[in-house]
Amino acid sequence: MPENLGSVTFIQSNVMDFNQSTFDVSVILGLLYHLTLEDQIKLMGKVPKTAVLVLDTQVHHSSLVQHDASAARGFDTGNVVKKKNYEGVIFPEGDNPMASIENPTSWWHTPNSLRTLLREAGFVEAITVGEPYVSKYGGREWIVARKAGTFSTI
Repeated sequence: MPENLGSVTFIQSNVMDFNQSTFDVSVILGLLYHLTLEDQIKLMGKVPKTAVLVLDTQVHHSSLVQHDASAARGFDTGNVVKKKNYEGVIFPEGDNPMASIENPTSWWHTPNSLRTLLREAGFVEAITVGEPYVSKYGGREWIVARKAGTFSTI
């Protein structure tokens, strides 16, 4: 791990066991969409009320799906399913080394469903930074969100 970064500390931990309560910023980069919906709900609920969330995640934008890569993985991008108050697609993790442990599938929200997840986890403000961009399988988004207060302009 990098050393001598001033006030930046690196911690290796299972994200589901990690205590976020003392942090001002929660950064979740390329992780959320490798979790089950249930684990996503738990993780978003653990972000402290006073923290800012920075999120980069795969989001199912049907117009941005990369069909060849998805089909090669056995990913049925057209099968949007509903579960609880959410809708999205189920991604087959298979032998993906990035998958959460013992998780054969993960959940990719539609844009509206991702906003529902944030709202139900107590976030009062969420801003999409820039336009969705395309990764290997489809659209991704950067989002900055808060559970309390408002963002001030600089």
